Amino acid sequence: MKALWWNIAEWIKSGGIDVLVPFYHGVSPDPAMFSEGLYPHKTPAAFEREVEYLVRRFRPVDIEELIGFIRRGERPDKPLVHLTFDDGLRSVFEYALPVLKAKGIPATVFVNTAFIDNRDMFYRYKAVLLQKHLEAHPGLTWEDDAEGVVEAGGLTEYISRIEYDNRHLLDEIATATGFDFKAFLDREKPYLSSEQIRTWLSEGFGLGSHSIDHPYFAGLDEEEQLRQVNVSLDYLSEHFGIPYRAFAFPFEDLGVSRNFFDRMKVDISFGTAGLKTDPIPNHLQRMDWERCPGNPGSYLLAGYLKYLLKIPLSKHRIYRN
Repeated sequence: MKALWWNIAEWIKSGGIDVLVPFYHGVSPDPAMFSEGLYPHKTPAAFEREVEYLVRRFRPVDIEELIGFIRRGERPDKPLVHLTFDDGLRSVFEYALPVLKAKGIPATVFVNTAFIDNRDMFYRYKAVLLQKHLEAHPGLTWEDDAEGVVEAGGLTEYISRIEYDNRHLLDEIATATGFDFKAFLDREKPYLSSEQIRTWLSEGFGLGSHSIDHPYFAGLDEEEQLRQVNVSLDYLSEHFGIPYRAFAFPFEDLGVSRNFFDRMKVDISFGTAGLKTDPIPNHLQRMDWERCPGNPGSYLLAGYLKYLLKIPLSKHRIYRN
């Protein structure tokens, strides 16, 4: 058992998983106020420890190498790792990039094209900011056409129920309660700028789409799903000249049909289901490494043991209708 512990990467490979794809959002010394409660905060020191662990046990590959490996249908001699970041946040450029450069580790950042240059913001980030605004200004109210006047306490809960389809309500509530999203974006600049993306690419790192504006894909019809993928990837090709088409699903790919994957024209795509196998050859499931509590070896081992326990129940793989 001890040998398996120290060779966890090889153990995972023997179970049919050749590529480990961890995903993060931001990396920063202090938690970002707009993402509080949405996912755990990852410090640069914790990120560096995890990266060091991963590269000792896996062979790091860049996005183009990974695409080539999958196209050829090869099984690598040593299991591979490819680091990814979702949402296109500026903190990745400021705090993750120096670590990656220093250690020579490839990575890909997946951006929402509507948010590049801080033109707009993910609706759930807006909700967090509004809730914080209400906490700081008790007594504010807002009148909803259907529900009437929503009092301050109820308004916080009301905001938590807003989803992608009615995200315009967040802008209306912000206007009514005196919060300015544009001013926040101009001041804090949470997202990558076009210039930072070009620098990221010039350093040899990868770029992919995370959709146009971060919808939950299972809630969209298939034509809108395709539009979210194709329009965003066309934008990246036109503005940044990337020669490949890489896409990472926002939220998750649960409920997305096999027909959609057949119609989606990408070189590679990614989900967020953890250590699972997928019937789509160029679609890889990723593991959430923001939830690594401190010991990366224990975290990876626990994830793989869960994978093994699911095999008798056939829950270790994704099924597509």
